[in-house]
Amino acid sequence: MVTLEKFIKQLDEGKITDFKQCIAELPNEYIIELIKRGLAIDEIVKRGDPELIIKIIRYGHGQEYYPYWKHNSDSRIRKALVSQGYALDEFITDKSCDIRIAVVDKEHKYALQIINRTKKEWDAVREIINRQPNPTIELLKAYIDSPNWKKYGHRGITKGVLLFKLQG
Repeated sequence: MVTLEKFIKQLDEGKITDFKQCIAELPNEYIIELIKRGLAIDEIVKRGDPELIIKIIRYGHGQEYYPYWKHNSDSRIRKALVSQGYALDEFITDKSCDIRIAVVDKEHKYALQIINRTKKEWDAVREIINRQPNPTIELLKAYIDSPNWKKYGHRGITKGVLLFKLQG
């Protein structure tokens, strides 16, 4: 088998044209080089390998497959879609709280939709409030008024600090 370096050189020089054979025979690290260049994406998708699908998404390719992948049972694929900002309005209601948290990390405006769900989501919203110099008034009020304030605690954020942020 050709070394990865030689494979990359041959790709860059246009000497490799039979991508089907490459995809069928080579390990993922080689296939990723095709993905980086946007080559043979449809053929790579047919392999159904979650690692490769995630790479395709992260490199911004295969967007025509996103509507299908958003229903994928592999949460890593759904999380990769979220990282691209795809279908956030839908993923905020995903069955996995990790996906919902990823949505909020991508776009803080969704924090209000998860603030009163699980402890993990409560903690994620608290971290967002901590990181943001100017969280929205709506988010701060929701955080202060949440029943989770007493249930899960506030870990160092006092109501005084939040009220100060509200006034600032």
